Amino acid sequence: MRQTTSQTRWQRYWRPALVFGLPLGLLDLGFFAASMTYSSRLLPQQAVPICVLLYLLIPAIAGYQFCYHGRHEGREGSRAGFRVGLVGSAAAMLGTTLLFAVLFLRYVTMPRPFNPRIPHQWGLYDPARELNTMASVLGILAVLHGIGVLLSLIGGRTGVALAAWRPLSRVHPGEEARS
Repeated sequence: MRQTTSQTRWQRYWRPALVFGLPLGLLDLGFFAASMTYSSRLLPQQAVPICVLLYLLIPAIAGYQFCYHGRHEGREGSRAGFRVGLVGSAAAMLGTTLLFAVLFLRYVTMPRPFNPRIPHQWGLYDPARELNTMASVLGILAVLHGIGVLLSLIGGRTGVALAAWRPLSRVHPGEEARS
């Protein structure tokens, strides 16, 4: 049975979070992947400030859209920004974790080159060391995404302030006399 008069909680709160949060997470994951594969063009130190700006800008747009077009209070708009940041962070962390899992399985199953100097060893590859490196990178990314979620709360609040600052109706000088 479909509700026609009132929206469900999913439609009101989480659908906009997915609409704005998934692109945020994909952009974040894209900048991370670009900084790891093309480090000569985009350093990780350059990708982090770009992602910080994304975690401020996209939730601000979501908070603005939620408050201005939905006519909700400011508190709900800042929560909308938080939900957008949470969805974006979860999408980026899930994508990064899946990427690292595929890379780890590839490295573990790939045969190592034969070293003729040491015939009884097949290289010096240590999967445990690789796993520790990936876990530490995921931990650092989790901390950075936690900061991004907090910044998205600030971004959502900024969007609410912009929606409250903009007048609800614009009256042009020529239309004033006709009314």
